[in-house]
Amino acid sequence: MYQHATSPRSIGQVLDSVFKLMKPAFVPLIGYAIIGAVISLAPWIYMYQQGVLENPLLMIEMFSASGFWVVILVMMPLNAIVGGAALLRTQSIARGEASSFGESLKGVGGHVVALILGMLGYLVAVMIGTVLLIVPGIILMISLAMFLPAIVLGGKGAIDGLKYSHKLVWGNWWRTATVYTIGFIIMYVLMLVIGVVLGLAFAFTGTDLVATMLVDAASSIISGLVAMPFFCALLYEIYTDLRMRKSGDDLGARIEATSAVR
Repeated sequence: MYQHATSPRSIGQVLDSVFKLMKPAFVPLIGYAIIGAVISLAPWIYMYQQGVLENPLLMIEMFSASGFWVVILVMMPLNAIVGGAALLRTQSIARGEASSFGESLKGVGGHVVALILGMLGYLVAVMIGTVLLIVPGIILMISLAMFLPAIVLGGKGAIDGLKYSHKLVWGNWWRTATVYTIGFIIMYVLMLVIGVVLGLAFAFTGTDLVATMLVDAASSIISGLVAMPFFCALLYEIYTDLRMRKSGDDLGARIEATSAVR
């Protein structure tokens, strides 16, 4: 049974809480997962309309098409909004509070601009870091990853959310990276199983484009049903644990400062 954490926990305890929170969050987050999956199909629909699925050689030309990037730029903010609403709903579930789909969307409504700017800032920072030496990109990928809960749950702005994420993670970077890595490995295995099952279905579709898109749509939705509650629980539990750890560090620093003055 899930219990809301009241003190910092070990990596194993954090992951255990993720699975315990995922269970009660699964059904309430189905709607968010379906919407997120449908939004994520936008690039595939665009490629189908442009004939890329019939002629893969057009893929290179597609990346230089403005229409494709318009689809991406619209899709990503929408996914951020849906993800933010799902995270807000996850927090309510973790706290044992009654909430609804509409309330979570309303709650995230005031953070839309911050979410979009925060996501763009995150992507730009990681891309620049990766282009430079790869390692800085990996460091920033982890240290800025808490921007979403910082904005949605902490009420921060875009820049403040990224700064706060860095503040939370810095000093706990390896720990955070470890939890993320284990979580992604677990999810990768689950997605692999789903992919194998759906791959068998794909084998019977031949070269029919409509059937192929239907299989892709089913894969996106089924994967999303598992991924949405897992990643929301993972993000919430890491964020909560880091906040408690940082609060403890800040309290310890204040006590030491007070003792030094005396």
